[in-house]
Amino acid sequence: MHRPYREQPDTTLDVDHALVAALEGVEHAVRNYLVDLSASGLTALERSLNEVDDVAAASDQWAQSLASLGGWGFVSRDSAIGQTSSTPIVDHEGSSLFQLQVTLVHAAKAVVEKPTPKAVDGLRAAWSQVQNKDH
Repeated sequence: MHRPYREQPDTTLDVDHALVAALEGVEHAVRNYLVDLSASGLTALERSLNEVDDVAAASDQWAQSLASLGGWGFVSRDSAIGQTSSTPIVDHEGSSLFQLQVTLVHAAKAVVEKPTPKAVDGLRAAWSQVQNKDH
């Protein structure tokens, strides 16, 4: 018997607040950039992407420091995505929104790297998907 495909229910992710704020910063910069496609908007978009990269690098560094403690018997408790300390401020995000934000970041990076019409169209499409998803 064939069952119709059903979309998986949206799961909730624990995401460090700093990463959530950085992703929201990218959303804001994308919205502003798409209004007029200006050089200043592109610069602001690049700055917002650097914020995301900075949080990701800090999270990677924190995770590596925990891994080095593993040999000493340190057991890590559950962690949040983008966590940078042992006591993070955690936001709860829907997994589908988080994935759309990640896609938006990739599209924004493509525009910053080379702002071609095709890259801008990709950014518009990613932005539209984020906007259509309930926050």
